[in-house]
Amino acid sequence: MTFINSQIETEQGIQPIQVALISAYLMPSRLMYKAMHNDYSEHSITKEIAAGKIPTDEEAKSIIIKKLLKGNRGHFGVLEHCPLIFHIKGIDPLELVELKPMPSVIIREFPAHSQVIYLKCNIRSFLGIMDYYILKGVHYSSFEVALDSMWKLFAEYVPNIAEWYSTERKPLLLRKLQPNF
Repeated sequence: MTFINSQIETEQGIQPIQVALISAYLMPSRLMYKAMHNDYSEHSITKEIAAGKIPTDEEAKSIIIKKLLKGNRGHFGVLEHCPLIFHIKGIDPLELVELKPMPSVIIREFPAHSQVIYLKCNIRSFLGIMDYYILKGVHYSSFEVALDSMWKLFAEYVPNIAEWYSTERKPLLLRKLQPNF
């Protein structure tokens, strides 16, 4: 498990922030590939599984990007099948109030005096959080510092999805923020 340590300067001084991805599916691309067949294909995946013809995780990565995500086709349902749990220490829990109504996002504080928060979501809802903060604009908060660390861990976990998001989805959102002349 990798911990990323960062900090934010507040009125009270320097506040350390620690983030780790503590739980994630071992081969996310293979799971998403299976979900892709169940969600969007007329053909059952069970024959492929029985015959041992499921692609490797690397092969599944390129198939998911090429057939579902590239070109902003909007088939994001397969991203809901991979849960993520982040350990976040050192942020104000009140900053997470905006996230509570988001679907598939669960926020737990254990115990209150430890300043540790667990954020459970799936890949799709994590990207929804990223979308929200891009569209919200820049507001320097401890959660946004933590979110930057969460993004780094996410990009290590599913680099193909992170690359697609950075090259296709994020620029599309940023264009929406541009005023029309």
